Amino acid sequence: MRTAVVLWTLLALAGAGTAQGQVPGAWNLPAAPTAAPSAAAMTDADDPGHADLLRSVIWQLEAYRTELGLKPAASGDGHGYVAFDADGFRINAGCDTLRGSYWLEGDRLLFSPHVASVIGDCPPTLRAQEQTVLALLPAVTRLRRADAGLLLLDADGQPLLTLTRPQTSPLQRRIWVLLAYRNRDDTIVPALPEPRFTLRFDNATRLSGRACDEYRGGFVRDEERFLALEGPLAGTRFGCREPAVNRQAEDYLAVLGQMDSYRVDAQSLLLRDADGRMIARFAAMDDSPAAAEQDAFRTAPATTAPRALPPAPTTRLPVPQVIPRTAEQPAAGVPVPGAAPPVSR
Repeated sequence: MRTAVVLWTLLALAGAGTAQGQVPGAWNLPAAPTAAPSAAAMTDADDPGHADLLRSVIWQLEAYRTELGLKPAASGDGHGYVAFDADGFRINAGCDTLRGSYWLEGDRLLFSPHVASVIGDCPPTLRAQEQTVLALLPAVTRLRRADAGLLLLDADGQPLLTLTRPQTSPLQRRIWVLLAYRNRDDTIVPALPEPRFTLRFDNATRLSGRACDEYRGGFVRDEERFLALEGPLAGTRFGCREPAVNRQAEDYLAVLGQMDSYRVDAQSLLLRDADGRMIARFAAMDDSPAAAEQDAFRTAPATTAPRALPPAPTTRLPVPQVIPRTAEQPAAGVPVPGAAPPVSR
């Protein structure tokens, strides 16, 4: 259970005498830098090459330094990642997501001494690992590319944290079409054939799709099949045309908020909740521009009222013409030769 929001002071954790007393396994840590960059200087990365590298993927936490050397990181229930973006960094070392700022210039990397986190229940082993990683952050001064990822180094060039790229996943570069989902009655039901509900993982941290309306949001995942939304979804609010479709949209978006793990292959995607139950199943659709255009056409919400039919044309009968009688025409009541005689009544 989440209980509190804590602002960690990393310099205090890594200060002389405190690391050994408070952080299990974090012995003989290098001293933290004596001066940290200002908060304004830590809002963005200055070197485009290294910034693009840092922000390209969600890095997996592979190992961290202890008194015995680099120790493989335990991932718990699939957590264990480091992510960088223009607003700051996020680290999950097995328990809670830690957030803060960083400063990058060339290969020089410094972390802000203050990290915010929401504290929840966590096994002691993973909590100790988290505290050790926290204590290492203020001692990081540089980064270096490695064959499998990145090394975060101290002032002496010793690796403190080892980050690796996640395995290539077929989640991206596809449009996933909803086939079935768990509805509000806790029953797996097939998705309506029209309109198509879709899901797409746009990059390493963002997803989008259509459920009548367009939606988008952030997510986190790792190579051990952990997958969850990060924050609420945003999108348009036109709604669906039919009540049944609108009900499906509400259930589907609620399902996305429950996802905790996934299974994927070349043609199908299965989402599961924290109890391991299937909550949604998708089929892969070609992610070509033509397919995306067709999908947008088939699932676009109604933004205008149906166009009214034009009024029916008015038919006008011709005005009868009066033709004057000529000399050749017999007068009224005069018998015409060869005509049948009038019938007497």
